[in-house]
Amino acid sequence: MVMENNDKMKILSVPNNCTNDEALGYHLLNTFAEVFEKRRNHEIDDHQWQSWKSWMNLSVQHKSMIKIWKDLELQHYFDPVFTKFMNTEILPFIVNT
Repeated sequence: MVMENNDKMKILSVPNNCTNDEALGYHLLNTFAEVFEKRRNHEIDDHQWQSWKSWMNLSVQHKSMIKIWKDLELQHYFDPVFTKFMNTEILPFIVNT
């Protein structure tokens, strides 16, 4: 996802030690974690899941999300099953392509 900083977009809460990019990255990771949980609870079908996985892969394609994931050590804020999924299924796919 690429977003240009403009006057119509405002991030409502950014901690002092966090950039707008990091705040947006955390928001995306949180969204992905929620979708992952819905998948585990069988609330989304295979087609929807494949679409979300594509978005996850695209979001880390430029390595900025990988940097956020590793530098901020966000893994401990997420469900360990989601963390394992990200570390074994999403990130290695990007790193190895």
